[in-house]
Amino acid sequence: YMESRVIILHTGAEHGLKFFSMANQLNMMGNSYVWIATDWLSAYLDANSSVPADIISGMQGVLTLRPHIPNSKMKSNLISKWSSQSHKYNHSDLRVNTYGFYVYDSVWALARALDAFFGDGGRISFSNDSKLHDEAGETLHLEAMSIFDMGNKLLENIRKVNFTGASGQVQFDASGDLIHPAYDIINIIRNGMRTVGFWSNYSGLLSTISPEALYSKPPNTSLANQHLYDVIWPGETAQRPRGWVFPSNAKELKIGVPNRFSFKEFVTEDNGTGSIKGV
Repeated sequence: YMESRVIILHTGAEHGLKFFSMANQLNMMGNSYVWIATDWLSAYLDANSSVPADIISGMQGVLTLRPHIPNSKMKSNLISKWSSQSHKYNHSDLRVNTYGFYVYDSVWALARALDAFFGDGGRISFSNDSKLHDEAGETLHLEAMSIFDMGNKLLENIRKVNFTGASGQVQFDASGDLIHPAYDIINIIRNGMRTVGFWSNYSGLLSTISPEALYSKPPNTSLANQHLYDVIWPGETAQRPRGWVFPSNAKELKIGVPNRFSFKEFVTEDNGTGSIKGV
């Protein structure tokens, strides 16, 4: 069997950083390894302006994802305001990351939806739900909860919002997901991060064309020859790892073939020398 060297790390920042520290102690951050971290890593690095050197050096060559946020004036203005407020309250080491843009746009999306909701005659009222009374427990006391009477109407208004926010186009498909999802592919090298490409539903993996450019004006040429920029893998090598190795503590595989006439095309013994010949 082969020993896999591809690790996908999906966790929170606290546990993820400890995991990388342990992996370094076990010599699992060198040649032949492939590490892919989900967007928790990019969110952590984006939000912290001063990451300790031992942490960043312990994850060299790692690939991570970041939800793609197009550059825009609104995005730059929010970053500037965030920086100003952070300095004001002595939190200058904290920066806005991707999820900060999403939270900002979520507030505006709800405000627009509420405006449409009240414009259509909606009103805020709550009532008890008989199902909660039927399922009431001794410790949860679900019967004390009430539900928003026109919640479905508000949800409908939320799904209809369509505006350009700090995170880009805020619009939902029939399933309630953001349209045009895309990710940056990030390579951790030296003292920071380097974007080596993008991923989107439209194109898959790409290196040179941003997702918003593809959606706004699809290219006339084929995307088949597109690929990621060169990645620096663990062990500071540009050579792409196989992702597996032969285990060092495994037993040698022995294959036995009967020395019979019907198997001569596979293996035969040279009577003169005693050596074995075959395919």
